[in-house]
Amino acid sequence: GNIVGSNIFNILAIVGISDTVTPLRAGGIGSTNMAFMLATSALLLPFLLRTFRLNRIHSSVLLALYGGYMVLLWP
Repeated sequence: GNIVGSNIFNILAIVGISDTVTPLRAGGIGSTNMAFMLATSALLLPFLLRTFRLNRIHSSVLLALYGGYMVLLWP
């Protein structure tokens, strides 16, 4: 716990300090990415509400969605 907490603090401190010096911009996150993340989260919620576990079918569905998303992003 101590190592993880230290790493999280160090990452947040470095990003915070560097952002005060030069503002950071998050590029490349478009509406397609946001829609996919929202839809995946909405799909994951009912999977986990019943048993708090993912079975092989749920995992396969999520993996297939991720594969389709990667194909969609392919240039």
